[in-house]
Amino acid sequence: MFDQEGSTARRFVYSAVFWLIIPITYGLLLALHLWKPDLIFPWLNPLHLSFGRLRPMHVNTATFGWLSMAQLGAMFYIIPRLIGAKLYSERLGNWTVVIWNLAILAANITLALGMTQGREYAELIWPIDVGVMLLLGMAGYNLFMTVARRKEKQFYNIALQQLRCPRDFCRTFSSANDANLR
Repeated sequence: MFDQEGSTARRFVYSAVFWLIIPITYGLLLALHLWKPDLIFPWLNPLHLSFGRLRPMHVNTATFGWLSMAQLGAMFYIIPRLIGAKLYSERLGNWTVVIWNLAILAANITLALGMTQGREYAELIWPIDVGVMLLLGMAGYNLFMTVARRKEKQFYNIALQQLRCPRDFCRTFSSANDANLR
């Protein structure tokens, strides 16, 4: 089940579609609140889901749940086909999907509970930040090892640009979170 060829890319894309529905729902609740504040939030206030908690949930779920997972799904689909090699480890890729989904779930729970760093677009608490970095490392390792085993002599520019994504994301993500440590 975890070793089927192409299963990593498929699971990343399926997860991305699921996580797209969640921030859309959050966004709808936020839009309804801006339109008629008394319409929906009296029911959500006992759950402590105020506008200030739903908005970071909306932004972070869209960013890490939908966009990042869709990008990784595309990378796990494109790179093996461009370089003519099977993915280094479908099992590692599938575990990355499972743990990434758990990280997004944990992010939603902690943000709903008000546990945040209090900085725009960097609200996730540090254990989840570290988890995201490790997951990007797992994905990057899998993709780089796939490229190391390639059969195709020619190396397409798009493959190189796709391989830079986890590295650049880690660099940007860590430097943005490092600003809070100073």
